[in-house]
Amino acid sequence: SRLMIEYGITELVSQCVKLYPKVRFKITEGSEIELKQAIDQQKLDISFIRELSPAKSNNSFVYMKEQLCAIVKNTHPLANQDEISLEMLKDEQLYLPPDFTVEHQAFLKCCEKEQFYPIISFTAPRMENLLEMVNINEGIALIMEHQARFYLNESYKLIPLKPEIDSYINCKLHHDCPDSKELENFMSIARQYSKN
Repeated sequence: SRLMIEYGITELVSQCVKLYPKVRFKITEGSEIELKQAIDQQKLDISFIRELSPAKSNNSFVYMKEQLCAIVKNTHPLANQDEISLEMLKDEQLYLPPDFTVEHQAFLKCCEKEQFYPIISFTAPRMENLLEMVNINEGIALIMEHQARFYLNESYKLIPLKPEIDSYINCKLHHDCPDSKELENFMSIARQYSKN
């Protein structure tokens, strides 16, 4: 996952390391593209990966569901809104995660469906950079809700988007390991940490 700290995954792994000191953990953080390549090459046992639909197989579950939200400075004209429609974003400078990310693609798909043409003037993988653009340029960052809350302070306002644009952090076990009690135990603990 590229979202380890914000979603409590580092805490979960740390807990498992304490419970199973003899088990060796190798953790890889990467983009959805990098993780999917590693999965295809059978280099990962378990992944936490953002997807547009909820996990459905026996060896997976939804760790968290969340929505894309607008982040504005407290002084922005839209800061007092309860929700923000695509129409309200018409002339706004928008800042998003990179175009290969699930949330960026989901936003564009929603815009296409609504025949809305956004002005995406800045993309960056790091939330700090998106928020800095909001701070200095008075534009609007579109960030997944839980991730945004991790970084926000009182200078910013988080406002839900309408229509809602959902994504899911799915936890998946990638191959059958009937002899691996440790992987089963990790999945069981991960379910307890799940934010659903």
